[in-house]
Amino acid sequence: MTAHKKDKRLLASFTTIWGLWLLAEGLQLTSFGSPTPGTPYWIVTLAGIAIITVSALMVIPDTKSHLKDLCAAGFCALLGSIGVWVSLFSPEGSIDSEGLIPASIFGVSIARIVFGLGALICFGVAYYAIKLSVSKWPSASSD
Repeated sequence: MTAHKKDKRLLASFTTIWGLWLLAEGLQLTSFGSPTPGTPYWIVTLAGIAIITVSALMVIPDTKSHLKDLCAAGFCALLGSIGVWVSLFSPEGSIDSEGLIPASIFGVSIARIVFGLGALICFGVAYYAIKLSVSKWPSASSD
């Protein structure tokens, strides 16, 4: 096994553990922390599933690129779902940052619009990945 494959598997193992931890937190099987007030646990569950999907993307061989496309579609759809929730339902106090452009300058409405546009982009990429996967899927049998 090459060093690259070992590194990839190690990183996949780490992200799988991280995803499983978030999944357990979202399903309330563990209680190491709690989401931001007003955030439902199913959002944390979706984040855990998304991270586990990234792990799968790392270990699926390139010869199975149609499966990678399906995983990428699932990942993008999960992120889009989280983005929709943030843009429509998140509490106002949770959309605030001290990054390059704080939400207080432009207001929460702009932040919600940006999250919504990001969600639409994610859904568009998911749709494209599904189309790509279907085009690569091995045909049943052509005699």
